[in-house]
Amino acid sequence: MASGTPSKSKIVNDVLTTEGNLSVNEEVLGTGAFTATLTWGSEPDVDLHVFEPSGAHIYYRNFQGAGYLDVDDTTSYGPEHYYLPCDNIEAGTYRIGANYYEGEGSETARIVLKTEEETLTRTQSFSSAIGSDGDASPSILFEVTIEGNEEDGYKYTVD
Repeated sequence: MASGTPSKSKIVNDVLTTEGNLSVNEEVLGTGAFTATLTWGSEPDVDLHVFEPSGAHIYYRNFQGAGYLDVDDTTSYGPEHYYLPCDNIEAGTYRIGANYYEGEGSETARIVLKTEEETLTRTQSFSSAIGSDGDASPSILFEVTIEGNEEDGYKYTVD
């Protein structure tokens, strides 16, 4: 197609118009050695909790340790999202769970755990909200044990 022809101009304009009309999700979730994403049904607030090998407790009051809680939804059905960057891996066990913080009635939480090798989903039913009393002892759905080091590589075990 020759430069400056009506066909080329129309195609370029159509492409630019289409590109401008695309909706983009501004919320980009972090990625890494593994991720954990929490969603739930209808009640306002279930919280994702991760206990890292160092003893750090990552949740709505502490967004960063070796990993990050980069999304914390308090008004709808999630997601809440944790990721462990590959350059921050700590060997040891990561305990991943949920606490039904606020709402009326029962609720079911779903955590999707993604590693390089697999994607696993587990659910937890709650009969009622626990509030901040559940922060120290959320229901644990996954334990991810990482062995090894950066030089020799890492091995993941999920329980």
